Amino acid sequence: MRVMKFGGASLQNAERIRRVAAIIQQWSSEPLVIVISAIGKTTNLLDQIGRMAAQGEEEKIELLLDNLYSQHYKILEELSLQGEEFLVKEFNALITFARKTAEGILALQEYSLRQYARLVAIGELLSSKIVAAYLKQIGIDAQWVDIRNYLKTDDNYREARILFHETALRIQKNFFPLCAQYSLILTQGFLGSTLDNQTTTLGREGSDYTAAILASLLKAQEVILWKDVPGIMNCDPARYGGAFLLNELSYEEAAQMTFWGAKVIHPKTIAPLAQLSIPLQVRSFLTPQAPGTIIQKSSSLQQEILLYRQGQVMLSISYKGAQFMDTVTIKHIFDALVNSDLPIYSLQLEGLCLFIITEGSEAQLNHLKGLLDENLDCQIEKGFTLYSQLGGKNNFPPCGQDFVFMQKYSNHLRWVVKEDKGMMALEN
Repeated sequence: MRVMKFGGASLQNAERIRRVAAIIQQWSSEPLVIVISAIGKTTNLLDQIGRMAAQGEEEKIELLLDNLYSQHYKILEELSLQGEEFLVKEFNALITFARKTAEGILALQEYSLRQYARLVAIGELLSSKIVAAYLKQIGIDAQWVDIRNYLKTDDNYREARILFHETALRIQKNFFPLCAQYSLILTQGFLGSTLDNQTTTLGREGSDYTAAILASLLKAQEVILWKDVPGIMNCDPARYGGAFLLNELSYEEAAQMTFWGAKVIHPKTIAPLAQLSIPLQVRSFLTPQAPGTIIQKSSSLQQEILLYRQGQVMLSISYKGAQFMDTVTIKHIFDALVNSDLPIYSLQLEGLCLFIITEGSEAQLNHLKGLLDENLDCQIEKGFTLYSQLGGKNNFPPCGQDFVFMQKYSNHLRWVVKEDKGMMALEN
């Protein structure tokens, strides 16, 4: 069995859905589980509807709802699915649900995380219904499945954590029999539900993670993520010269890349696959015959990988008096970071002051300051970029680059610069 995931870019119009169907058809001689994202920028559109509703913007809500309807109905027409009575009925029901959810937000003037999850989930439900119907139209018997019945999470609606025990029980009891009955299962990425069946989401771009979870619990042969890029590059080709495709990566190398800024794969995708040594391919739906990048137990990577994270914040935390940082104080600071849900990407201790590179909202940063001991002074400075180089000769940053601080490890170099200092070029 293989698990394949198709992202929003591969589904953004009728022609691309036909291309996706052709790829699936090529693999349809063996059991497949297909994970589908929302079409194009639908998640952003649905989120915008919720935010406009919370602000009382009735006219804008109507325009956005009309846009949601017309974008999807145009695809129905171009795929000749507008005559499928059952599909159109479900399609209209989902659009009506979006409208009623927006009306509820408008009435309360409150856009909660629970409402967010209910609203944005409509994107994956719409796209998966359309793709399943089109596959059946061209003779591929795809069994549509609501992933929320199987993938169980906590109630952190926007960035839900998987309840693996409960999910595994449902996969074993109910999903496995479906796989035995149908050669092709089609479901949604990004979505889950609580134990009392409230819709949750796994975080933006979470469909990759869905595919990895299903593959690990189904003990799949491999996972293929179909993207609009040829695979994983050693750096961002839009920013740097000399970018090239990485033919293979180890699980550890791929996990490091996602943590330090690579956005091709959701950061949580690697771990479930690495535990069972399930290979992961990243390939382009635009050139499906090209091999792309394979992620597996080991690789022969020798070239350097250059990554960056923009929008970083530097915290400078020290005592108001001339007092050294001790381990008790550092633990207190770390506990406050955990409580504020702020990550640590880099840190440096200089006796009297602890410097931390993180990223987060204004509310999270203010919450952190409120949790710190009153004897501590926390300065917050925004506008940094964190660069990382993995592998290679560790010959960055180039001479003359003005960096705030730099850390060097055996095979990893990190440095932080102000975002207005400009970018560097990675040469061939």
